[in-house]
Amino acid sequence: MGRVPRLHAGPVRRRRDLRRAGDVVRRRRRRPAHGGAADRVPDAGRRRLVREGAGGEPGLHRRRRHRRAGRPAGRRPRHHRTGRAVRPAGGGARGAVVAAGGGQRVDGVAPRPHGVAAGGAGVSTFSDRRQLWLYSTGWSAVQHMPEKAAYRSFRTIADFFWRRRSRYVRRLEQNYARVDKYSPDELRELTRLGARSYMRYWCDAFRMSEWSHERILDRVRVVDEYRLRDALAAGRGVVVPLPHMANWDWAGAWACLTGAPLATVAERLRPEALYERFVTYREALGMTVHPLGGDGVMSALAEHLNRGGLVCLPAERDLSKRGVPVTLFGEPTRMPAGSAMLSLRTGAPLIPVTLSYEGREPDHGLVIRFHEPIQPPEERGERLATMTQRIADAFETGIRANPEDWHMTQRLFLADLDPSDPRRAHPVPS
Repeated sequence: MGRVPRLHAGPVRRRRDLRRAGDVVRRRRRRPAHGGAADRVPDAGRRRLVREGAGGEPGLHRRRRHRRAGRPAGRRPRHHRTGRAVRPAGGGARGAVVAAGGGQRVDGVAPRPHGVAAGGAGVSTFSDRRQLWLYSTGWSAVQHMPEKAAYRSFRTIADFFWRRRSRYVRRLEQNYARVDKYSPDELRELTRLGARSYMRYWCDAFRMSEWSHERILDRVRVVDEYRLRDALAAGRGVVVPLPHMANWDWAGAWACLTGAPLATVAERLRPEALYERFVTYREALGMTVHPLGGDGVMSALAEHLNRGGLVCLPAERDLSKRGVPVTLFGEPTRMPAGSAMLSLRTGAPLIPVTLSYEGREPDHGLVIRFHEPIQPPEERGERLATMTQRIADAFETGIRANPEDWHMTQRLFLADLDPSDPRRAHPVPS
């Protein structure tokens, strides 16, 4: 080092520390405290580092800015970016028409516009974007997998979470314990079968867009179908309450394909773009979907019934916290009153339905069982409560016959709810 003229080494002895004696070292400019550095337009020498993103905002091309880089005043970190553009929901439900009909609903009706477009205000937080990405990626991947491999993978996933006793598996087991008196080993095995049935539903949902009309219809077995057809032939609509069993999307597609136009409601999911995707998927199967709790939903469903249509409503879980007290499997709970209210309002028959799978996937089928119609009682003051209780009684019969196909992974019974939950305010008399 000493032989190199006019150079001397700093204490670290690295090349960056070598300086020529007498040279002027340019002083590093201090960044302004108000963040003006981020407000300057990049010069020509840095054009390749900054480019315009698809959403009309600058996006980093090579690397992220240093965490201490300046930013415009008044903006909070991580809260100033708009949602990243996501493929529209309809693209994910490719062929969700259920028949290779070129992107039309099975009933020939064009889907109505609704909600917020994917990638806009419907995708806000990182958690929402991650959830949308997981569902979208899984949806696309499962559609392109060989059928046997897809269902085998979902059985493996079910067994994995069953062995780990995940939160949802524990709640499933908690609800199954009310169905009958099972030994610990029997309850554990029933929960394993229930987890597999639940994952079978998700594999069905991801793949139904590729199914033909023939597959949907040929693999459905209907018990007491005349109860539905007689009511529809009379020109009256039918209200069908059903529990979360097997695959009700499949049952809805069957109804639409067999001349029973179906309307339903859907719980809003987060992110909004994911909700839109599921709505698009169900509309492509032929259903008319209304958001749960939306303005004018009950009126729209009543009009559908007055035109002779079919209204199907999931009916064993109260999401409004204003449900009717009932007894299910001998324990108090609450159930939504919407099905009974619609029947009383329109005069449409109230016919509960339960569902179950039969056979082993991927060659499995669906069983749809229509229970005895529920007649309004003579006591007008007790009509709503009495009819909702009779719906619960029909659900008991169907669930006891096939408990593994009951996919209730949420708290349902009042004894399992948090003490502060308003649904526990008025328990059912014993």
